[in-house]
Amino acid sequence: MAIEGNYSVQKGDTLWNLAETQLKAKGNSKPTNALIIQAMNKMAQVTETQAVEDVKPASPAKEKAVITASQKAMIDEFRNMNFNSPELRVRPYINNANTYAEYFASNSQWSVINTIIADDGGKILIYGDENGKPVGSVNKDPEGKIRNVSLNFVNGGFLSLNSSQDGEIKNVYCTSPVYDVQTEDGKTTFDFALNKMMSQYDSYEVKQIKNGDRNISSYIVDGEEVVQVITDTKGKIISIIQTNTELEVGVQQRFFYTDIDGDGLIDKGEGKTRFDKRL
Repeated sequence: MAIEGNYSVQKGDTLWNLAETQLKAKGNSKPTNALIIQAMNKMAQVTETQAVEDVKPASPAKEKAVITASQKAMIDEFRNMNFNSPELRVRPYINNANTYAEYFASNSQWSVINTIIADDGGKILIYGDENGKPVGSVNKDPEGKIRNVSLNFVNGGFLSLNSSQDGEIKNVYCTSPVYDVQTEDGKTTFDFALNKMMSQYDSYEVKQIKNGDRNISSYIVDGEEVVQVITDTKGKIISIIQTNTELEVGVQQRFFYTDIDGDGLIDKGEGKTRFDKRL
């Protein structure tokens, strides 16, 4: 079988086998690995920086994850639940992150509306519907392996699934929709809010974390983070996250305070809260 011009890839084809077949059709009965790799690069029309390296013979191409109709129906059902749905704790989960990723990719009405490049070179693909409304995200490491999939609930909040390197789901949690927190217009500064939050604790420790051009101060009480303060390169506070852990086991309430209009105050509409639950 000579592979010239247009060729329709068949099930089971690998780039290695196609390149080897092409070389044999041109008279080379026993092409070397180096020649096969060279042919692969030519067939794929890759640039020098994209050249195939360290390709092993007879390694089949990794097949794209396939989602069945029943799996799609199950994930559809998850999307129509909410933070307090008791079924979330008892329903079986599809134990493969790639299936959830394919759920997004196979929906013809959804597309990637934003791509966030992580500090380590990984990517977070934000999917949206035909109106641009986010429906979820797929977080991949620098090698393209999925480490997290988030599935937005139709009525707000989301289901988050963390996976191991082999795609197996390690843990699951969900969040509620985000609600407004009432703040006093024109009176609440970040410093005032932070002092009020920490005044209830006799002692605490602060750990510093660098994240790109942001500095994160993590306030720890009895081994648990209760407040996270994010500052810019000049040390100006740009947001505060407070965590309330004194709820039922496995549930946290988180408060998010920002300064959207940049006036140095936490005004009405700049305070939000949500609930997180481990499943």
